Amino acid sequence: MARKVYAFDKANHRHLIDGKEVPGITTVIKPLNDYSSINPAVLQAACDWGTAVHLAVELYCSDRLDMESLDEPLIKTIRQFENWLNHTGYNKTDFICELPLGDTTLMYGGIADIILDGKAIIEIKTREANHLTDSIQTAAQEKLWIKNGGSRIWAYERRVLHLTPDRFKYPKVNGKDDWPRFRKLLDHYHNTKLIQSWKDNK
Repeated sequence: MARKVYAFDKANHRHLIDGKEVPGITTVIKPLNDYSSINPAVLQAACDWGTAVHLAVELYCSDRLDMESLDEPLIKTIRQFENWLNHTGYNKTDFICELPLGDTTLMYGGIADIILDGKAIIEIKTREANHLTDSIQTAAQEKLWIKNGGSRIWAYERRVLHLTPDRFKYPKVNGKDDWPRFRKLLDHYHNTKLIQSWKDNK
């Protein structure tokens, strides 16, 4: 049997296995989130801010960030990222940032914000950590990394780096049930798609 091939369609942010779209981690855990009470404009603004922070951090870690091009809130947020680096003693040259990965057996993909091989999986957030969803998300990222050749250790330290213009927080989000919960959510996703295909082809 031919080996399945994972690819990431960056332009459309799609995870593909043998050309077929598979869910990303955030899609799999979506049933755990409820944003129905938030004004759509507020939610969009928060998403745009989060995207800007993620991109700025990625560019900073690869020495491609032009600080003079940033507005004041984003400059302050990057300074908090630098404060976090000083606090942890990490060297940004050791980071693996925004690397798309896929599992061709379980049929899902994901992108971890920062990987420190053999040490930590770090998810950048512009909101407070949500232990339920963030722990499951980082557990799935850890499994993807190991599946794709990352160092196998007993357990990666899984953390959320919460960045704002005024401060950073760095809570640990490891939990013993994180991976089993993700597997249940992934099975739910695939089963829902399967049932819908039955309906479509009846």
